[in-house]
Amino acid sequence: MYRLSPLKMMSYVTAFVFLTSGIMKLINEDFGQHFIHMGLPYPLIMVKVIAVIEVIGAICFLAQKWVKLASIPLIFIMFGAIFLTKIPILETGFMSFLFEARLDLIMLALLWFLYNRYPQ
Repeated sequence: MYRLSPLKMMSYVTAFVFLTSGIMKLINEDFGQHFIHMGLPYPLIMVKVIAVIEVIGAICFLAQKWVKLASIPLIFIMFGAIFLTKIPILETGFMSFLFEARLDLIMLALLWFLYNRYPQ
């Protein structure tokens, strides 16, 4: 029986999150509207670029190729998501922030771990 290493399992779980996130950004117009309301420059282009980066990163993780390299732009995307969408929640309280940021923080930790531990 084939045993999946914890490192590979982490990369597959991370791939799942970014693949679903990227595809949703590509097919759901609401994400473009969300970027418009945040006041970002070129929001409709930005949401598509982020989506493509997420899908490509997820494919790299699934293929177990260029995992370390693919982690870098995804780490920046997660920092951006935390600073743009979660830090403002601190005004409502620290526990609210932690609750809303839980997936972002876990994804950031997984990406950091994969970047530092994945052999390449």
